[in-house]
Amino acid sequence: MSSLPMPVTFTTVHPLSDSQRERRQRLLAAARELATEGGYSAVTMHAVADRARLARATVYRYFGSKDQLLTAVGAEWAREVTGAQHAVTGAALRPGSVQATGPAERVAGVLAEIIDRTAAELPLCTAVVSAVISGDRTADSERSGLYALWMGQFDEFIGDAVPAEERAEIDYLLGQLLLAAFTSMCMLAQPKEQVRDMLIGAAHRLLP
Repeated sequence: MSSLPMPVTFTTVHPLSDSQRERRQRLLAAARELATEGGYSAVTMHAVADRARLARATVYRYFGSKDQLLTAVGAEWAREVTGAQHAVTGAALRPGSVQATGPAERVAGVLAEIIDRTAAELPLCTAVVSAVISGDRTADSERSGLYALWMGQFDEFIGDAVPAEERAEIDYLLGQLLLAAFTSMCMLAQPKEQVRDMLIGAAHRLLP
């Protein structure tokens, strides 16, 4: 069995230039398109480079593996869904968009919307979940960032109705439940309605 040299990667420790940001976004967009079309197996570093019309070595300058790349794609998707940044479709969620009287109803509404969006983009979400749970160490930073994004969004939707220490614990539990929900839908083909009901029920049990 021959031993092939691994691609050289680096971690950028300074702000990206405009051209670097543009190349990185092209890579993310290409990976997202491929995942949407064909799921996890359709995303290879070569295919991403070809779709983005960049040199293959360029992919490895920004992402050490396809799991790191797909986890970064997942973070962008999560920002869109939660409204942490403006979604291209204009359909992003914001705390004020959920008509509810208390944190349980707010969080339940957000979780239901997340599951609906997941079901509507199942090949993409399946690819992201596969990358997140892969154990690939090159994706650790993006994985931590994705978890932190979900935790921060739950904290915002819960608000001050729950004390800070208790809220942090609930944020964590909701994050674990959401990961289980994604895995159930994407990897185990659990029906959307069943997964949504589980999350809504959990929100009402955990929150006032």
